[in-house]
Amino acid sequence: LLFVVAQLKDGHLFDAFRGRLDVERIAVIGHSFGGAASIEAALLDPSLRAVSNIDGTVYGATHGRALDRPFLLLESDPKVTGHGERYLSGAEALISGAGGPAWRYAIEGADHFVFTDAGMFFTPLGRWALGRVTGGTRSADEAHAASLDLLDAFLRKAFGMPGPGVEAAAAKHEGVRGAPSKPPA
Repeated sequence: LLFVVAQLKDGHLFDAFRGRLDVERIAVIGHSFGGAASIEAALLDPSLRAVSNIDGTVYGATHGRALDRPFLLLESDPKVTGHGERYLSGAEALISGAGGPAWRYAIEGADHFVFTDAGMFFTPLGRWALGRVTGGTRSADEAHAASLDLLDAFLRKAFGMPGPGVEAAAAKHEGVRGAPSKPPA
């Protein structure tokens, strides 16, 4: 992650993007282990201005450290996924120790794998069956719509852009539970 950010900033990796990217407004977002990596990257690089962890357990030295910038924790349904103690304690430490605005939302009926694009490789019937195998009752389409609305509102807020607040984005979707954990500025 940090290598790609450095390459984007100096313009050597993607010449086609040179001058077209706002490298002063970079957010890092990841799912599962990628969520843990997004937190670690943000702790190492203060130029990353917003962070979202989607259902990722926090590992290593990151556990217990505080983020000082906007943070969104987006989670699967704890009744479906059955997050372990390490996940729960890491998530609580991130939220309670946040030095910037922080939000925590769970999508009711969503399992850990609904946030991936794996289901997009199947027909609608295949996606339904996949949902039953992985344990979630929330359709991938519904979970993706809620996730995208939450992430869009979060990024707009983090970067000072107009748009609905994170709370308003969550309210658009039935079964999305949570709230700001630290008041947004």
